[in-house]
Amino acid sequence: MPPWYAAATALGVLWSILVWGEPRASLVIVATALLVLSVVMSVVLLVPINNR
Repeated sequence: MPPWYAAATALGVLWSILVWGEPRASLVIVATALLVLSVVMSVVLLVPINNR
């Protein structure tokens, strides 16, 4: 995993913790979840294609 994926995910989790309970918290949590989903899908779907 490239370092920016790990850094962006860590910052997203940190930001989600910091805004927990505020009205915008759901947007930050959804954005972080979408980032994690895109990282997982890129590893699961693209790495096997590259290994062929």
